[in-house]
Amino acid sequence: MLSKLTTKMYHFAVIICVITFTVCSLSPPGTFALQRSSASQASCVDLEYIFARGSGEPLNGASMTAWQAENTTAIKDAGLNLRYRFYELGSDPDAEFQYPASPVSGSVEGISNLLGAYFSAGSAFRFGQSVRIGEQELQAHLAEISASCPETKFVLGGYSQGAMLVTHSLPTLDSSRILYVANFGDPKTYLPEGKGNHPDACLGRNFSDYRAYVSDCHAYEGVLGSYRPYQPPAYLGKLGLWCNGLDIMCSSGFNIADHSQYVARGLYRDAAAHILDKVKQHYAPSSENPPATLPGSSKSTHDLVILFDHTGSMIGLANQYKMEAKRLAEAVWSQGGRVALFGYGDLRSLENIQYCDFSCTPEQFSVYLDKITHSLSGGDGTGRESALSALYNSMNRLSWQVGATKSAVLLTDGTYRTPDFDSTTLAQVVELSLKIDPVNVYALTASDVNVEAFAPLVSATNGRAYNLRTEAERALSEIAGRPSVSLNSETYEGLVGDQFHFAANSSVSFPRYDWDLDGDNVFETANAGPDVYQTYDAPLDTFIQVRVTSPKGYSSTMSARLTVRSSHPIVPTISNLQSTAVDPGKYHITFTTNADYLLVILNDAILGILDPRLTPDFTIADVLSRSVLRLMPYSTETRGEPRDLILDSANSPSSNLPSIFDPSESPTPNHPNANSSSPSTTLDLATNLAALRGLVPKVPNTGIFQED
Repeated sequence: MLSKLTTKMYHFAVIICVITFTVCSLSPPGTFALQRSSASQASCVDLEYIFARGSGEPLNGASMTAWQAENTTAIKDAGLNLRYRFYELGSDPDAEFQYPASPVSGSVEGISNLLGAYFSAGSAFRFGQSVRIGEQELQAHLAEISASCPETKFVLGGYSQGAMLVTHSLPTLDSSRILYVANFGDPKTYLPEGKGNHPDACLGRNFSDYRAYVSDCHAYEGVLGSYRPYQPPAYLGKLGLWCNGLDIMCSSGFNIADHSQYVARGLYRDAAAHILDKVKQHYAPSSENPPATLPGSSKSTHDLVILFDHTGSMIGLANQYKMEAKRLAEAVWSQGGRVALFGYGDLRSLENIQYCDFSCTPEQFSVYLDKITHSLSGGDGTGRESALSALYNSMNRLSWQVGATKSAVLLTDGTYRTPDFDSTTLAQVVELSLKIDPVNVYALTASDVNVEAFAPLVSATNGRAYNLRTEAERALSEIAGRPSVSLNSETYEGLVGDQFHFAANSSVSFPRYDWDLDGDNVFETANAGPDVYQTYDAPLDTFIQVRVTSPKGYSSTMSARLTVRSSHPIVPTISNLQSTAVDPGKYHITFTTNADYLLVILNDAILGILDPRLTPDFTIADVLSRSVLRLMPYSTETRGEPRDLILDSANSPSSNLPSIFDPSESPTPNHPNANSSSPSTTLDLATNLAALRGLVPKVPNTGIFQED
């Protein structure tokens, strides 16, 4: 039986080997998409959105589709009278340069090699060429459009390998023509506030100007190193970095699924809001600018899941509950939010059922809701249904948007049991709610007695229970009218005696801020404003919360993980990294490490992973030219500093580089002024969601993969 670590390695290696990628839907109708770069083939526009996809992604794939759809929606909702279009690098067959977004080659059958002691350099050398071509296409395209359309401005975006080529190109571009740059999952990330074992970011301090959304406070360098400066001076205030969860490419973590979840978690939508601010400032400078947002904040709206009790006792109230469900859903949709629908019973005769996830349309919602009310039956007669199981199941299955206000609403004439029939407890539901940041739970029920019975559940999740007969209007106003609130970080970590800075931001004017700083669900720091400072005198592992209340009395909460330790965790290290040439292009690699596992990277292409306890040395073959081998150490808690080794038969095969790879010493440059024309490259591990199903579960606050 495989160990937990070995299983994780297996999943990782399978993903590395995948070479078949899904083809996603084409661009949404009604959007002007420029598929040819020649300015003579299209009239000039005010604004062009340019996007560079990740390794192996098809043209018009999931990332480009989300980029185009979210920015189109933002422009239309803002009512801006602009001419705009979209261009994806690699989409013009007549261009002199055509970005290929080269994938990794390999096969699932090769997994034993990836987990063993033998690696082949294989196609690692194609990635440098892919990035160079992408940079050349971007430069040529901007130059061509600018020459013919001198008033056109640009917004740039890139995912994974695409983000890396966009960032590397910035110093070579005319920054005055670029309104904003949005990078997603950049493997060349640089966040100095995340450096070391005791970083400022984990205390809520000194965030980089371009830190749009980075949930890992230890994020410092990407898995392939960093570009420095990451933000050239000319791009101050118009560059944003999005790094999802513990995305292996841009954070200190080792989560592969997080690298594929930028669309599902609404991060392109979040970026579109930031981009819209810059577009407004340029094209409508006289309009009132929105308040500044904090790092990690989001302008997303409302994610609502409605859980409809479909036991037999609901028959007499079905029509009234159906009407309230539709009114609540319509109110959320009218604000640009998303709605999901689940049904639940008592887990004996009626299971928890997902009818519609957050992609649900109003038409689909009505059809599914009608089906629920037409199939009411069953129940055990106790009036206590499996609400806890339904809540846990729905919260864990759905892909929640980053930063959105999140609500779960139970529509029921009964109450709930704890523990539930499947052993789900109230404590488990509350903990999952907080992990998701949080989901506030509401109940619309049939009597004051039931309202009282729901008090422990709704108060623990900072929601509320209402009597359907007397408080339906109040429920609609308070749930649909909830303000948004964000914190300057999703995770805080430090030592006993450290001073933490917790900062909040709200979507409403003149809000009240109350804080729970010790995780007991009591907001003891009342009306304290958006910024608080706190020192802890004992270790603690909990969720802190802030509650914001609007002048109308509507409220929302936001949570973040807080870990206070008495000492630092042990960081994995690598020493004595050496190579011995055994044949032309073939090297035997030895090292010493306390890491649980090592990532093996050659010239910015990830070759695989090994467990040093099982594989204390390895061989790498097919090294065709002077190359840099990088080993990245990981433990179950953190990532350590990489070690780099130059493999070159013309020189000493054991040229050991510094443990912190100084960009000035790197054989691959940071920016063009590094006296080299060979940029770094990357490997996008997980663009094929179909290949991931059943292999890598997502972290709790991003749901789980579902079967089609």
